[in-house]
Amino acid sequence: MRIAIVADIHSNAPAFEAVLADIDQQGVDEVIVVGDFLNGGPFPREVLDMLYDRKPRALLGNHERYIQILSNPDQDKSAHPRSRWGVAYWTLDYMRETDLAYLDSLPITIEQDKLLFVHGSPKDLRGGILPDTAEGFLQEHFGEVQHPYVITAHTHRPFVR
Repeated sequence: MRIAIVADIHSNAPAFEAVLADIDQQGVDEVIVVGDFLNGGPFPREVLDMLYDRKPRALLGNHERYIQILSNPDQDKSAHPRSRWGVAYWTLDYMRETDLAYLDSLPITIEQDKLLFVHGSPKDLRGGILPDTAEGFLQEHFGEVQHPYVITAHTHRPFVR
């Protein structure tokens, strides 16, 4: 089985469209979106529509979590003032109730055979790793993982470790 792994789209519909076109040419069996498909770019509605059309398996990233926080009327937003979180509030303006329900339905991990997919780490959506991440952090965040392979995103840097 050939799996295409896509992450950190950040509402960039033209780039996502190009990636999907390439995926179509590659004979991929499944697409898995590893979070942060929203926020940061100008096309949240278009990216959501592409996701709805394709129906890939997807998981929650920290930017989708921010939208959940901002959309919750009971959530304290003092740590997320509009002056610093303007793009997230702008993205929220494009969300429909069905979009928010979709975000609420997303898991924070996906397991498939020997693979574990997470956005940051199994313990923290923002717990990204880099080639030089300290062993202590890895042990704290990934030490209980039973899968031999973990696919993670968040840092926007591809590497194998």
